[in-house]
Amino acid sequence: MKFISNYKYNLILAGFILLLFFLNAYNLTFNYKPTLAHQWRQSDCLSIAKNYYEEGMNFFQPKIHWQGTKGGRAVSELPILNFTVAALWKVFGQSEGIYRLFNYLIYVLAIFILYSTFNILNKSRLLTFFLVSLLLTSPLLCYYSYNFLSDVPAFSLAIISFCLFFKFYYHRKAWLFYLSLAIGALAVFLKASAAVPIIVITLFSLADFLNLNKKLKTPKLFNRRVLPAVSILAMYILIILWYGFARHYNVANNSGVFLLDVLPVWDMTEKDILKNLRDLLSDLLPIFFNRPVLFIFVISSIYVWFNLKQLDSLLKYAFIISFTSFILFIVLFFKVFDVHDYYLVNMMILPVITFLCLAKILETKTILVTRHRWVVTSLIIIIVFNSFYSAAFYRLRTIKDDKICYWYPFFSTIETKYHTGDMWMYSKTMALLGTVTADLRKLGIKRDDLFISVPDVSPNSSLYLMDQKGYTLSPDEFSKDTTWKSRCHFYDCKYFVISDTVFRDSLSFKLIATDLERVFKKERVEVYKIKKPANAF
Repeated sequence: MKFISNYKYNLILAGFILLLFFLNAYNLTFNYKPTLAHQWRQSDCLSIAKNYYEEGMNFFQPKIHWQGTKGGRAVSELPILNFTVAALWKVFGQSEGIYRLFNYLIYVLAIFILYSTFNILNKSRLLTFFLVSLLLTSPLLCYYSYNFLSDVPAFSLAIISFCLFFKFYYHRKAWLFYLSLAIGALAVFLKASAAVPIIVITLFSLADFLNLNKKLKTPKLFNRRVLPAVSILAMYILIILWYGFARHYNVANNSGVFLLDVLPVWDMTEKDILKNLRDLLSDLLPIFFNRPVLFIFVISSIYVWFNLKQLDSLLKYAFIISFTSFILFIVLFFKVFDVHDYYLVNMMILPVITFLCLAKILETKTILVTRHRWVVTSLIIIIVFNSFYSAAFYRLRTIKDDKICYWYPFFSTIETKYHTGDMWMYSKTMALLGTVTADLRKLGIKRDDLFISVPDVSPNSSLYLMDQKGYTLSPDEFSKDTTWKSRCHFYDCKYFVISDTVFRDSLSFKLIATDLERVFKKERVEVYKIKKPANAF
């Protein structure tokens, strides 16, 4: 069996990915800065990369623009992506497009390796192409694969790790095991939720080490056990050390920017549980897959459950582990499922393994069926529908007044108006901050001159766009919280920026107006120099 499928089918897949690249308008959004949908977390990632780029490539000193921590020091996942992008910027110049393309190429590599694995399991190229296309046209993956978050790279590495272990499982080439283990560990360094492949690897390795092969009906994998056992142990030690370092780093620098804990369902009120359940079922899962494909996935999962006996031990246990992990993850992070769709990215490993199992179960049944004209036509129609749906979803979240979103019939009028309204307001306010950096430098303002940015509910969005160190204030903090001046060390800050001039008419602004001198205005963005009055207010 060839691990890499016939080049002709790889070319077809490459052509399909290239077509999606332009259909999704990735070419048009190459240099786009982080946009509305979860701009907060996108800006955090870019902020770390930018500070590496500007302040020295000290890997173990990641920093952000927000100065609410000591020196802006804060970290979550292993910042290898941010560090690598910063290194690429050193060579090619700073560009958000390089970050987008870097993450996307990792994802595309994973798709090709997954496709070759599908082709090992099933000889029907139409079926395997169809199953891979379901992932390529997932609205969730369509949006976040061409983005700045580490979730899709972690998911991509998890796919690669599983496929390499799949290859090792059948061919017993030791280098595949160690490569699979290393890539699986890297996936977990990026996101702890990407742990399914290393759990699978650990289970099969332990079965071999403890001579449980007959009981678990698993094959003997290793002739020598010491090096594999030491490698697995070292992997877990390194993962524990990293997340221990991240916790210590954040505590030592008073950083609460990143979540390094769980947000379980049992910490929620009954009202909030019902609300999040409603949001998860009605809003988030239809982003995971659109509703028709979500139905296909659910039916496929049920079918696989009832046909587990037809699978070899690897696929059977991988399916059980990924299914259990999915349920456990939902329970442990249920609080986030009001709006945080990107938390679901690494749970896409369940559909990946489900579809691999489906391909194996249907191996002897699909060749003749998929030759029927109506089957071919149906699958092509679904692929086309999914492609346009995911493209419209990406464009709706990213591009202002996109034409496809206007005529595309599968988004509700309410949904379209909601996103276009937010996009219009964003383009008139915060988006302008991404255009003022050169103007600020001409005024002699340095990136280390501390800013107070209003309004911004996130730590880094507006500050990254301007490339200014400082603090951010949400509308409520600015208008109602009387402690913000001391928390932001008001007199250590040199400038005050408003990205929406509506706030100039607020009482909070009028109270500090005498201590401000406007030095710059661009449409609805105004920058003020903070005077040093004799009497602090």
